[in-house]
Amino acid sequence: MARRHLFLSLLVAGSLLMAGCGVLSAPPPAEPSPIFIGTGGTERKPVDPGACGAPIFAPDDPDIILSDLFYDSVDYISFINHTIFDQVGPSGLPYDYVDFLADVDGTGLTLTILLDPDRSSTPIRVPADLSPYGRIYTMDHTTTGTGQTIPVITTTSTPSAGDDRINEQIRTAAAAHPENRCFLLDVGQEHVSLVGFRNPGCETPEGATGMAQLVGQWFFSTWDEAEMTVADLPADWHTIGMVGPTAAGALVCPLDRNDDSSCAAAPLDGTLSPKAEVRSVWANPYGQVNAIITDGDLQYALGYGRV
Repeated sequence: MARRHLFLSLLVAGSLLMAGCGVLSAPPPAEPSPIFIGTGGTERKPVDPGACGAPIFAPDDPDIILSDLFYDSVDYISFINHTIFDQVGPSGLPYDYVDFLADVDGTGLTLTILLDPDRSSTPIRVPADLSPYGRIYTMDHTTTGTGQTIPVITTTSTPSAGDDRINEQIRTAAAAHPENRCFLLDVGQEHVSLVGFRNPGCETPEGATGMAQLVGQWFFSTWDEAEMTVADLPADWHTIGMVGPTAAGALVCPLDRNDDSSCAAAPLDGTLSPKAEVRSVWANPYGQVNAIITDGDLQYALGYGRV
């Protein structure tokens, strides 16, 4: 079998590498599974970069088979072939197809099937009901009747009550904050966090400007409210770095302001005072934890590496 490159890989030289957990002995080889059926187990697995148990990049590019990325009993090749058909036309891939790339982050699993030099699939998001590494299946934005831009997501391969619930909670949380015109959904550490901005256009990276405001936070799949706290930040959170919740980096604004025009880049390597207070915390898909912090008459939007 050709060797496959899994960006955040699962097996290394017969052992399972788990971030922060060392190297564990691999289980005995399983009995061959029926054709077309997944072999990825029955339990959801960690996906956040740096999380204990999450798959990590393996420099020797081990063999990975498609069935390992899907739950037991899932007809994964039909899902892949149907998706490719919708993208580029018939493919008829066999169950043991090996020319693919896989990428895993806090939003879940993405596959790219390499068909030929002139016809490769676009990235295929894998839903949470098909893969232990699946999380967000689709994410779009819509404009409400009041002019707010909000995200709309699906997590499952077919319509589900869970997806209806989280989208209704997103609409409700956004409506409760009419001062914000645009909202993003950050996914990380098994939390889904709704972040609002006063400025429109935040659905594109370059449009997410100004001070972020966390307006809703839920645990993935149960969709119950689940608040992250200062305990989720590193011990040295008083130190200001370059990173912030958006591409603009670390940000500081006057606490008393009418808009975000007075906000500016936070001073690099500055230090917050002992009286600084963490107002909200959330995670993004790439192992970063963000926080909104007040210190005297200033408000900060800062980002930190994983604890």
